[in-house]
Amino acid sequence: MGFWGDRFFQSDRDLDIVCVLSEHLGVDDVYIPEDAEELRKELDSGKLEAEFRKLRDGAYTEEDLSFFNVKTTAVVLAAAAMRHGATISPDFRQYVKDSLNSRLEMHQPAKDDMATAIDIYRDGTPLDLAGMGLFELMDTVDRPKGGGVNILSPEIFTACEFVEDECSECGKGSDALLRCARCHKARYCNTECQKKAWKKHKPWCTPDA
Repeated sequence: MGFWGDRFFQSDRDLDIVCVLSEHLGVDDVYIPEDAEELRKELDSGKLEAEFRKLRDGAYTEEDLSFFNVKTTAVVLAAAAMRHGATISPDFRQYVKDSLNSRLEMHQPAKDDMATAIDIYRDGTPLDLAGMGLFELMDTVDRPKGGGVNILSPEIFTACEFVEDECSECGKGSDALLRCARCHKARYCNTECQKKAWKKHKPWCTPDA
């Protein structure tokens, strides 16, 4: 579980959508990739535009999108692409603008951030919407008890403490949790919870000194 906020990538919903999009695009992670420059090249090779067109043209079933709203998914895709400076076509930009005027699964501050960003964004120049309001959020939101960490910043991650007797993924309490063999910080109910958490945990999982 992560910190919940009103802006992009401040909730598990956005990160779940990222997982869906990463699978569609055939990349390891469209939000926090192992190689950001390589990801940008892949997106600019036609993958980003193709994914946008599939979303716009209704090529995916509800199951394909894990039942997330198609326009919300497209807007999150744009936010992730902008983070890496990928090229966003005029059609995609207009679709995002039109989508912001419809019912989306996101709070108004996130919509406002995107409304501003889509106009000022320049292809090739990364723009991270996660930074818009993130630190204000961290100053005002209490860390959830259920093993909550915000995965957006390694500095924030290292400042957070895992709860000894609660699963880092689902928050359930137990005195018999599995411990991450690499960092020895994250704890899980079982291997299923560990697998679910890996995408989020991987970027900040460093060997325990």
